[in-house]
Amino acid sequence: PDPIVDFRAVFIPDAPEKAGLILPQLAYYDVNNVYLLGTNLWHSDRFIQMARQHVQGAVCTSGFFAGSRAAPVKAFVETYKAVYGTDPSFIEAISFDTTKMLTDLLQEFPYFGRSYIRDRLAAMPPYDGITGRTRFDESGEAIKDLYLLKVVGDRFVEVE
Repeated sequence: PDPIVDFRAVFIPDAPEKAGLILPQLAYYDVNNVYLLGTNLWHSDRFIQMARQHVQGAVCTSGFFAGSRAAPVKAFVETYKAVYGTDPSFIEAISFDTTKMLTDLLQEFPYFGRSYIRDRLAAMPPYDGITGRTRFDESGEAIKDLYLLKVVGDRFVEVE
């Protein structure tokens, strides 16, 4: 019998290797015309290579996207590439934003210890960095805006 597809999206929170094996099976069983959603783990070239035709239109999140059209991201990527000869990853981008937030804070306010810095970060207005907007809640947890990426052809593009 034909499959009953009474849902509009499939969320697969797994690594590219496993998701790349699952997606062709969906097509094999005629599960078509559904949104394919994944985590930041999907943001890899390996994912597209594994199941190229089956991942078209798939959407995932990421904490950083080196291909962003945002001017600050472009400038950071160009500078990083000129110095290191490769695109920066999330680790380099979040390190840059963290360092920038702290140095901006310490230039504005003198250093009076860890609790003082924690309180200043909590009171800080949202910081628009290359990894997106960052703010902190009452408990000190970072609240981030993530990039939303879509597979188009053999690459990821930013969803506006």
